[in-house]
Amino acid sequence: MRREKEELEALRLRVADLERALRRGCAFVGVEDCFRAAFESSGVAQSIKLLTGEITINRAFREMLGYSENDCPSSFWEGLTAPEDIEYSRNRLEALLGGESGAVRYIKRYIHKNGSYVWGDVSLTLRRNEEGEPLFFIATILDISERRRAEEALRESEARLKLFIEHAPAALAMFDRQLRYLAVSRRWMNDYELGERDIIGVSDYEVFPEIDEKWKEIHRRALSGEVVKGDDDPFERADGRVQWLRWEARPWYAGSSKIQGIVVFTEDISAVKHAEFMQQESEAKFRSIVENAPDAIFIQTEGKFAYLNPAACRLFGASSQEELLGTPVLEHVDPLFHDAVRGRIRRLNEDRQPVRDSMEQRMLRTDMSGVWVETTGEPFLYKGKTGALVFVRDITWRKEAQASLRESEERFRCIFEENLSVMFIVDPSTGRFLDVNKACVAFYGWSREELLRMRSQDINLLGESSLREIQKAAAGEHSYFEFRHRLADGGIRDVEVFTSRISAGEKPILFCIVNDITSRKSAQRQVRLLGRAVEQNSGSIIITDAEQRIEYVNPAFSLSTGYSADEVTGRHVRALRSEEHGELFHEDVWKTLLSGRTWRGEVRSRKKSGELFWENVVISPIHDEGMSISHFIAIKDDITEKKQLIESLVRAKERAEESDRLKTAFLQNMSHEIRTPMNGILGFLGLLDEPALDEDERSEYIRIVNFSGQRLLNTINDIIEISRIESGEVSLHIEEVDVEQMMRYHRDLFSLQAQEKGIGLTPAEYLVGDAAIIRTDKNKLYSTLSNLLGNAVKFTCKGGVEFGNRLEGQNLIFYVKDTGIGIPEHRLGAVFERFMQADQSSTRPYEGSGLGLTIAKANVEALGGRIRVVSEEGKGSVFSFSIPYIRIS
Repeated sequence: MRREKEELEALRLRVADLERALRRGCAFVGVEDCFRAAFESSGVAQSIKLLTGEITINRAFREMLGYSENDCPSSFWEGLTAPEDIEYSRNRLEALLGGESGAVRYIKRYIHKNGSYVWGDVSLTLRRNEEGEPLFFIATILDISERRRAEEALRESEARLKLFIEHAPAALAMFDRQLRYLAVSRRWMNDYELGERDIIGVSDYEVFPEIDEKWKEIHRRALSGEVVKGDDDPFERADGRVQWLRWEARPWYAGSSKIQGIVVFTEDISAVKHAEFMQQESEAKFRSIVENAPDAIFIQTEGKFAYLNPAACRLFGASSQEELLGTPVLEHVDPLFHDAVRGRIRRLNEDRQPVRDSMEQRMLRTDMSGVWVETTGEPFLYKGKTGALVFVRDITWRKEAQASLRESEERFRCIFEENLSVMFIVDPSTGRFLDVNKACVAFYGWSREELLRMRSQDINLLGESSLREIQKAAAGEHSYFEFRHRLADGGIRDVEVFTSRISAGEKPILFCIVNDITSRKSAQRQVRLLGRAVEQNSGSIIITDAEQRIEYVNPAFSLSTGYSADEVTGRHVRALRSEEHGELFHEDVWKTLLSGRTWRGEVRSRKKSGELFWENVVISPIHDEGMSISHFIAIKDDITEKKQLIESLVRAKERAEESDRLKTAFLQNMSHEIRTPMNGILGFLGLLDEPALDEDERSEYIRIVNFSGQRLLNTINDIIEISRIESGEVSLHIEEVDVEQMMRYHRDLFSLQAQEKGIGLTPAEYLVGDAAIIRTDKNKLYSTLSNLLGNAVKFTCKGGVEFGNRLEGQNLIFYVKDTGIGIPEHRLGAVFERFMQADQSSTRPYEGSGLGLTIAKANVEALGGRIRVVSEEGKGSVFSFSIPYIRIS
């Protein structure tokens, strides 16, 4: 924002210089020299294009493309433009020449001296002569290459993340100890046909109510710490279908030896089992099983398709298997893999040997698009012909992910280096740092070179014993640690370390992410202290017999009520009641308890001293062996302070709602107060480019731009000032102030505005001479009086404004009286609030941010005074404020 403002100001100054030159009668050549100097010295890349295509670029443009003044490779704009963008750029030029618009803005790529592309945000205008004939184009270019690279990297990162989550190759689920889902892969959702159902937090036994006792026993064994596996077990679905699974269930731990839940990995091997069954079952049974298989399966005899299940038809893009039956398999194999596939077919058909080693190959769909698959095969006799049963799994997503990972290696390096999280890579065998990012250098305080000469043991307070923990992480035993690390300045920080094992050739390395948890650890220690305090301060407990006669009270009861145990034992609980609740209330409680239910509620009780207090009460009946009520137990918590807190929260809620209302008012005001002058600035700056403007029009446009800029600056100053006030950064600068001179200054300052509106501006009585020399904060006093006078002139359309000051005791009173529109009585209390005006409607006729009176009030109060207003709608207002009168001796 600051840079754009500076460039705008520079442009305004250059235009002003040229105008002054023209008014002084400078020759055209002189003006052209001024323009050329401004063009060449501009900090923004600019170019001038002739209608013939020749181009002149300034110094900033050359630096952006890496050229010096004398080595620009082309004098035509096409030579500097990426070939892919030439046609698009030419269309932009023709749009201007055709008069479709006065200026265009678009994105294009330029060719850097080193051959790379530079992305530019181009603003292009066409200059014409007085007859409207086009002369030349002027372009202003902002280098946005870094932004484009960041945007592309972000999009690619998000796409990769979504790809890995949505297409995890394994079916896996993570459960807590109650067998509720904590995480689940997309493959799991597909394998178990759960669709888009949200199962996080739901018990596995609710998701699969048909699950048998065998699986429940497996879950219990895994929760006890056992790793349980199975190679081919059936899982019967609710609809009677059977899935064959290869599975493993193992416990998982969370940084301790306590088991937190289990992780279940499953692989649907139904297709393999189905293949085994097909050799023993009839053709009808074979089709029933195979056609429901999730993976593609086909049978080939003599190298041609003899059967395809629905999944295979979908894989090859066929509407039915009839489209492919009898056609050679090789027609649907990428020619690069023909030799390998021929060899596998020969091994299956002639040698009758299975090919169970997965082969990655590219197959062709009916529309000739490619799809990457893994295939295995088993020799198979089908309808009296030797052939093979072939299993095909679509791995296109995996191949695309691998290609994406290779292409993004450099980007990941950049992400590591520039990431705000502390990251380092360590050799687990020695603990030596192999790489560190910038955040790591900033956090620990050593330089990169120093850290790369150090070991992790040098920063870990555990010293050499920390190496064993690192080696456990490298072995896969743990991936999360909490340590205390030493900084270069001697400081000690609590950290949590997340580790991930990375293969680097044959030697594993460890990738670590470090988070500073010093504040969290401190908070945890405080929580533990609070926990012990809670354990030692239990609520009141009362036990009565079936007739509600007190048999026992705990010490907390005595502390709460003032009654000792001896004073209440044997007495009826009605002796503890207050008169705050009627008899019907107690009858309802008694009826609930006699029905065997627990009663909960809030009760107003009386202490031994007679003091009333609120309790949260839970009363439950206690049953004997015969299920008859033998006792009642009441647990009570003193909630008197809680009730008071709730009342405080209600009041706080009301204040928060008022704050939200003020925020809405702020957004509405700021939208208007920023966009309106900005539209004026941009609009009239555009008009200044018109060659047919006369001097009066140009002067008027420049005046409007200056006026709009000043209005925008005032709004920004108000926002900055109110921010300082809100953050408590207001400070006083006491100095000598001449009140008499200040009154004359404000008379001169606002007299022109008053004359333009046809109203009077009258200074009344005020201090003069030595009596007017006081000590105060000059800026705050000037700002307050300016705000009040500015408002008075703005809201007064007839009559006039009177202002002055006078002494009253030890205070100096300033006042501003006007005959303006006045303030409605119901709005008087709101005029000093942030972003508020007397007229809050969206169609109000007066401009302003609504911050002036808020700032004035804060300034007066900071000076030790008060501000007030008296007003009558339609008749005018009187604003006055007082400050301490500290006279200079």
